[in-house]
Parts: sequence; structure tokens; C-alpha cells
Amino acid sequence: MIIVAVLLFCVYFLLGYFEDRNLKILFAILFVILSYVLKFSIDVTKTADYDNYLYLINLDLPEFSLKMLFAEPYFFQIGSWLCKYYSEEQSLAFFTESSFIYSTIFFLWLAFLNNVSTFNRIIIFSLYYYFFAYVVYRNGPAYMLSGVTFYYLHKNIYLKATALLFLMHLSSLPVIFFSIFKNKLGDRKLLVMCFLFIIFFNILVRIELFALYDKFSSYENEAEYGQSIFHKIYFYSFVLFNIYLFRFKKDVIYNYTYLLLFVTYLILNYSNSVMGYRFSIYLTLYLMLNPKLDYSETNRPTLLFLTPIFFILFIFNYLTLQK
Repeated sequence: MIIVAVLLFCVYFLLGYFEDRNLKILFAILFVILSYVLKFSIDVTKTADYDNYLYLINLDLPEFSLKMLFAEPYFFQIGSWLCKYYSEEQSLAFFTESSFIYSTIFFLWLAFLNNVSTFNRIIIFSLYYYFFAYVVYRNGPAYMLSGVTFYYLHKNIYLKATALLFLMHLSSLPVIFFSIFKNKLGDRKLLVMCFLFIIFFNILVRIELFALYDKFSSYENEAEYGQSIFHKIYFYSFVLFNIYLFRFKKDVIYNYTYLLLFVTYLILNYSNSVMGYRFSIYLTLYLMLNPKLDYSETNRPTLLFLTPIFFILFIFNYLTLQK
């Protein structure tokens, strides 16, 4: 099935590269067909988070309350309801199928955007296609809806649907709040606000209503969450990339939305690098969906040189998807 994975990457590249509407529709159909063919070769029970989701799906939940709104009801409430009528495995199958459908729709939407470069699409696709479709059933929908939020935010539009993100995953709360600023350009007040936010965040995690302390505690078991040298290398590389952007593309990151999200990332990474890595996905989506951050359209050799690298990454992610 590795051949299908190769074809899937090639088809998606062409889907994003060509601008002709008829060709896009043709490649979109091929993309959906190949996605379904590849899906049958993947045993979702062997993916990284499956066992954890199977354990969580039928937890005893308290009666519905305000606190429950901040306990990711998308997964827990729906899962608990399904388990009344079906087995835990059958109930979890609802989320595995839903994640695949959401992911397919998201990447089709991404491919048809006019002001996002081919290279940026390929970065998102290579990094997160398998992750969104087969690994993260709770935060996957939050990531994808955040991507839609960021796309419109770069057009100075704040989607009201953004407010629903926390129902899927609490990690999206900073996205909800900081998107309200609509990329307002940074100033000295922003630096003060970042400092105050660090203090506020440490208080926030201890408020019982949001149950954030439990989330932090759940990541303390490094072995369970696979914390490794990769996460440390990723952290320093990502920080260096942001320093580079600050030097050469300051207007992209020095604003009230991104910089506050970046500070959140630093805090989370300090607590646990796995938690930080997963939050950084929001930042990557923000950057890759920003039309100001695009080198490929003016420098074709960049596209030709880097695309094979992301192709290898895409295949590597496929080969390592299952335990």
C-alpha cells in the first residue's frame, strides 16, 4: 500500500499546484478515492492514541454542568452516549470514521484556496494528514477548525464558530481568545501583555472550572506520551524559525494574536515537550495559512528542492503510523 501513499501525495501536490478548475475537480476525485483505498490498509487500533481513547470513551461522567462544558463534551459526552447502545470499540469507531471524513474535507478545502501557496499546502499535508485523520480524535477537529479560523483571520474576519472550539479540545482556548485581536500589530503594550499573561496562565491552570491542572498532570508520564529527543530538537528548531521570522518577516509574527499564542507554546513546552509540540500545530497552521509567508511562488527552485523532502516525510509518517 506504500504505492497508494506515494500516489496520494502526488495527486494532492497536483491538486494544489494546478489552477484550472476542471483539473482541480479531477484531482480532488482521485484524492478522495486514493484516501479511501489507503484507509483500508491502516489498522486504527495500532495507532498511537487509540488505546488511550478506548480507555477514555466510557468513563463515568458526572451530571451535565458548567464545568462539563470545559471537559471537551464533543468526545466525552457523545462517547458516553454511544456506549449506552454499542460496545466501546464500536463507539470509538464513530470518532475514527468522523476524523477521517473531517480530515478529507479539510484538505480538500485547503487545496482549493486561492491565496495559499502550493508549498504551504504541502507542508500542512505532509506534516498532519495522517495525524488528523487517524491519530487525534479529540483535538483533530479543533486543529482543523482553527486552520479555517486563521485563514479568515488573515482576511481580518473573525469567525463566530471559533467560539465552539473549546467543546472539542481545551488546547484551543488561547486560539479563541487571541483571535479576537484580529492580528493587531504589536507594540510595547503587547510585551507587557505577554508578561501579564504568563502570570495569569499560572493562575488559570489552578481554577477548578477549567480542569486544566488535570490536563497538565496527565502529561507527566513521559513514557506514556513518548517524549523524546525529537521533541527537544523540534522545539529549538521552531524557536530558531520564529527568530528568523522576527528578523525578516516581523509583521507576520509580531502581532497580538500570534505572539500570545507563541508565549502559550513556550509555557506548555516548559511543562512538557509533547504538550508543547501538539500545541505548536496551531502556530504552524497560523503561519502556513498566512499569505504573507510565501517564498515558493517567487522562488520556484525552493518548491522543487523542498517538495521531495516533504514527500519523504509524508511516506515516513505513513510507515510509522502504526505501532
